[in-house]
Order: sequence, then C-alpha cells, then structure tokens
Amino acid sequence: MNMLAVPTILMGVALASSPPPDALTAGARLARPEQMKKGASNTLVVRNEMKEGWSPSTAGIPNVIVQVKSPASVKLTGERETNLKKLSRAEFLRLPDERLSMDGKVEFPFEFVADPKPNERFEINLLAYVTNPDESDVWFVRKRIALPLTTGAESQPIDARDSSWGVGDELELGDHLPQPTLPRLEGEPLDLNRFIGKSNIVITTYRAYW
Repeated sequence: MNMLAVPTILMGVALASSPPPDALTAGARLARPEQMKKGASNTLVVRNEMKEGWSPSTAGIPNVIVQVKSPASVKLTGERETNLKKLSRAEFLRLPDERLSMDGKVEFPFEFVADPKPNERFEINLLAYVTNPDESDVWFVRKRIALPLTTGAESQPIDARDSSWGVGDELELGDHLPQPTLPRLEGEPLDLNRFIGKSNIVITTYRAYW
C-alpha cells in the first residue's frame, strides 16, 4: 500500500481552496555575479513580495520560509544542525539550507568548491501562509524558482510539484516510509505496520513557533 505523508497544521482559520497566482512572488540573484570560480565567496540573495494589501499570516509560520538546493560546485556557509536543542534555538530551521525571510529578503552565504559547470543552478522553495486584505481567508502557498550559475542569469519559475531541497531526509509525495515507526506526541513509538493495508494513514507535522 502506498502511503501519502500529508503535512498539515490545524488552526482555527478557514483555508480557502486556492490562492491567486500573484499572492507571493519571488526572485533570486548572486550578490557578486562576477565571482563564480573555485575558492570565491558569494551570496545567494532571495527576495519575495506579497500581493498589494496581502500579508504573511501567523496561521502556521511567522513569515516566508526559504529552502535552497545547491549545485555540486557550491557549499553553503555553516554546518547543518540536527541536534534538537540547537535546532530549537534556530526556530527549527534546518540551517544553512533553510532560512526565514525577513522584510522580503534572505541571504545564503556560500563558497565555490569547484568551478561551476554548464547547466548548474540553485533551486529554491518559498513557503508561506498568506492572508487577503480583509483577513477573511488564509492560503498555504509554495513557489519554486531556479537561478542558473551563468553571468547575467535571472531567476525563473520552475515546476513547484518538485519540493526537494538541500536537506535530503524528508519524504516526498508518494514515498514509502523506510522504517514505518514514528514517535507519538508523548514520545512513545508507534509501529505503522499495524495499520498498513487496513486503514488510511495521515501524518501531521508542525513547526514549533511559539
């Protein structure tokens, strides 16, 4: 039986069926596009903008989350953190591949560990809850853009159905759980094998923003 992991956040708001396409727009660039060779330091700058009158909602996350999938020639600055106590201090952001956008901008410092090859690019996810001007509806939106590592390149939208990014231990839609045992809220393990083939399974996840 194929299991579908469905991340959800249960809040006291009515989620409308679909957002307008321009509720959230995004673009990316390199701070120093002339510095693209092995050993050079640079910064990926990602900007986002809400539709006029619209704003980030506190329904699930406090602002826009930006996730980056880096090409092989790039190493983001900073070590990836997996310790839960240290993650909690960073609001459970998976640094350095994931950051929170403040004032419409977020920066990812990095270093070229090799000369970039043709067709290499950054791939970027942007996640947010947005609310309309009268705050009557809330939508979850996700945008996906790419920035090629070529001089003068501009970011372009790409297929948002691909949600992969720099951290490779997350489930994608349609994935099988490699070890179908997950902790309950209280911490006790739950063996999902007891339910596979017998009933539907919904997995709820949330971020600890409080």
